[in-house]
Amino acid sequence: QIRSHAQKYFLKVQKNGTSEHVPPPRPKRKAAHPYPQKASKNEPGYALKTDPSAMLRNSGMNVAVSPWTHNSIPPVVASSFMKVMPDFAQVYSFLGSVFDPSTKGHLQKLKEMNPIDVETALLLMRNLSINLTSPDFEDQRKLLSSYNSTSDGLELGSSRSSLLTDNALSLF
Repeated sequence: QIRSHAQKYFLKVQKNGTSEHVPPPRPKRKAAHPYPQKASKNEPGYALKTDPSAMLRNSGMNVAVSPWTHNSIPPVVASSFMKVMPDFAQVYSFLGSVFDPSTKGHLQKLKEMNPIDVETALLLMRNLSINLTSPDFEDQRKLLSSYNSTSDGLELGSSRSSLLTDNALSLF
C-alpha cells in the first residue's frame, strides 16, 4: 500500500511540475522464469485451416470456392498433424522373432515395417546390446549362463545361444 500511495504522490508531483525531487521510476524486474509463450496461430503447422468451400457448401450456397482464392497457403492435410507412434506390438513381435532360431527373413521384415517402427526396433536392440555388455549386468549374465532350459534343449550359456544373440545383434 505504501508503494502505491508513493507512486500516486510522485505522479501528481510530476504532473504539476513542481520542483520537488522526484526519484526515477522503479525499474520493473523481468521474471526469472517467464511463462512459455503460445505459438502463433498464423504460423503454418500449428493450426488446421478450415476449407472455405466446405463452409460455403454447408451454408446452403452451391458455389464451390477454391481455398487458394482466399489463402496464400495451400490447404493442409489433417493426417500430417497426427503424432506418429510406433506400433509396439509389431516392434516387440519382431524383436522376439529375432531370437527365435526357426524364424528367417529378419531383414525383409524390417524393410516391410514403418520407418518409426524400424527406428524403435533399432533403438531397443542397441540398448539391449549396450546393457548386455555393461559390467552392471555381470551377475545377470552369470545367472543366465548357468540356466539350462529344458523346454527346447537350448542352454543359455552354450555356444548355440551366444551364436543366436550375436546374430540378432549383428542385424543392427
